[in-house]
Amino acid sequence: MNGWKDVFDAVKERHSLMSEFELAFHLGVPPPTISHIRSGERRPSAAVACKILNKAGYALTRDMFLAMLPKSAAQAFLKAERKRMLSAFERDNSQKQYQAILNQDGNVDWLLALEVLKAKRKITTDRDLASTLKIATSALCNVKNGSRPLTTAAKIYLLSELGIALDAKTLAKAVPPDFEEAITQGKLTLDFMPKNA
Repeated sequence: MNGWKDVFDAVKERHSLMSEFELAFHLGVPPPTISHIRSGERRPSAAVACKILNKAGYALTRDMFLAMLPKSAAQAFLKAERKRMLSAFERDNSQKQYQAILNQDGNVDWLLALEVLKAKRKITTDRDLASTLKIATSALCNVKNGSRPLTTAAKIYLLSELGIALDAKTLAKAVPPDFEEAITQGKLTLDFMPKNA
């Protein structure tokens, strides 16, 4: 089956073209190229395929694009598309989680974040919450009563446990200035090991 015949016919109909010569001129390719592709003797190059699909109005039509690809290429495209969609979903979910713990000034409200984590994980005791964040229960109590800030490591564990992507932008907003500088300059990886160590 040569799906390009249908595409050529769609271009001719869409642009009121009467002949193969007009079609070739409209697409900016030599007439023999149209003839060879239409007969199935050869496949169009990627550049010509994009040009044809664009003129046909199928530039954004995934199914037509996939129909023109060899089976292995179509499968690879679909696999990559699924991966992109999953990544987009994870980014959106991460963004929603992050927005939910911001205060009116746009800064992370760490006490609210602690409560959100407790609810999300169904944690009932401060001891279990402290264990999740890998800090002492007494340190968590000090954070809650305002006598001490949450440590940088605990903040990062907290963000991670909430499902928030630990990208450089998020970390730079959530950690102290010395860490912010190191992160934005790319001197730290997410496991806090210096890059070229």
